[in-house]
Amino acid sequence: MSTLWQDEAFVFGIKVKATFFDAQAAENKKDLTERLLPFFKEAKPKVLVTEADRRNFYADDLVAQPDVVLEHNGGLICVEYKSISGRQHDVGQWRSQLRAKDVLQCLFAGFAVAQTSKQLTACILRYPNVAYLLSPPDVMMASFLEQIPMAIEYYNEKSGRVSASQLAGYLEPKVRMANKGPRDAQSIAGERAHETMLRR
Repeated sequence: MSTLWQDEAFVFGIKVKATFFDAQAAENKKDLTERLLPFFKEAKPKVLVTEADRRNFYADDLVAQPDVVLEHNGGLICVEYKSISGRQHDVGQWRSQLRAKDVLQCLFAGFAVAQTSKQLTACILRYPNVAYLLSPPDVMMASFLEQIPMAIEYYNEKSGRVSASQLAGYLEPKVRMANKGPRDAQSIAGERAHETMLRR
């Protein structure tokens, strides 16, 4: 399947590479990897974990159950799939269609996978017709992770852990306030805004 369109931008202060493809053609693929990552032409990542396995990955007090984890080229790929009832993203509006909570949950799941496996892990957020490769600055991830104790207290988690989804939900309002819309030309300012906002 040929790639229809690609773009790259900073959204919520995070570098995002978008790869669009034909949603129906991808859905018709029998192989799980080809359905999830239809833009791979020859590579065949190996499926290690699916949502049905309900496997937990941990990073200290953070726990995640990614939708799919694949092995590829000496590292891992963590995929979070959001069907949004089949609704597709628009090639001209994708930056405003990305949901902050989805982005954060994908990043936190990927971080937990990386910490558990001790392997380099790529984070891919998948919607029906597009896959987003997420690359956050290290300083931003550090700021996010510092909020884990507050999130645990907020949710009154007796387990002493917070899930990737919970942490994403806790941080979403702060992230949206720090980044009101796409900020391509102001990516550095976006990173600083995150640091300031999340340390309050």
